[in-house]
Amino acid sequence: YLTGYKMTLPSREDFKWHLEISESTGELGGHGVGPGIKVEVEYRLYHDGPVSALTLWQCNPSIILTRSLERNEVMVFNRAKQEWAKKKPPAPDKSALLIDEKVEVPHLAAKRAMAVQQQARAFEWEEHCGECKPDLLLLGLPSKGDALDASIASEGYVAAGAEDGTVMTWKLPDASKGQAAIEQSGTLQPTEHEVRFVRFNPQQASMLLGGGDGTSLWLADCRGAEKTMLPMRPKGLEGNLYSADWNLNIPTMFALGDSTGSVSIIDIRNPSVPLHKLVGHTQDVFSVAWCPHQPSVLASGSV
Repeated sequence: YLTGYKMTLPSREDFKWHLEISESTGELGGHGVGPGIKVEVEYRLYHDGPVSALTLWQCNPSIILTRSLERNEVMVFNRAKQEWAKKKPPAPDKSALLIDEKVEVPHLAAKRAMAVQQQARAFEWEEHCGECKPDLLLLGLPSKGDALDASIASEGYVAAGAEDGTVMTWKLPDASKGQAAIEQSGTLQPTEHEVRFVRFNPQQASMLLGGGDGTSLWLADCRGAEKTMLPMRPKGLEGNLYSADWNLNIPTMFALGDSTGSVSIIDIRNPSVPLHKLVGHTQDVFSVAWCPHQPSVLASGSV
């Protein structure tokens, strides 16, 4: 399933963040969610197979793009069009359903009618949630994978990487109304290694960063039929590359997580020499993310 959650947070003034170092783990951070935080399920979409990748199109947060472990295509869901994919309706009153349908007492008849309507809505919700109905399919990928990203610009570039090293791009505005699927607008073959990630630059909509196994790292321009590619070989980079994230405040800088447990900070103006190399993880770094408000704050995670 694709499940959307709505989180209610208190204001920064009302919430005191605990920045204490735990004596048992040596970690810095809060040790509880605190008061005033509420998490609710907002919608649920049935998905064909396990979700291997997911991203939102920032120009329209109702557009959800996913990849499945069981399909090669990129699936595009427009949550605004899928009206049934809302919060699960309340369960009907079971006792009210037992009331005789021929009852003549007005308030009992109304109570039974309400329960019958709720039961019908619950059945309809369960029925629709058992079907995978993407609004659009992006075709052309030769194999499965989990590399996926969508440009934040209005041009609507989408990129996905495959296990065989192929990277394909699409443009969402190319899909006319009523069109169920579109073919790729461009193809890249940077290496023969599996592509682990693709990331569009936050300011230059057509600039794509990608990488994967075998220390493969490259930049590409998605405009035009001939895709311009620039391989990068930063000094000291080892192992497979699993994750990357552009700094929103410094669009020439990105963070890179690898299989050695290191995180490298690289600037594309001089990519041969990393600005910093952060160590401390004992396992593969599968996720890195810059704070959107503080350009010097970076989070990384491993399993």
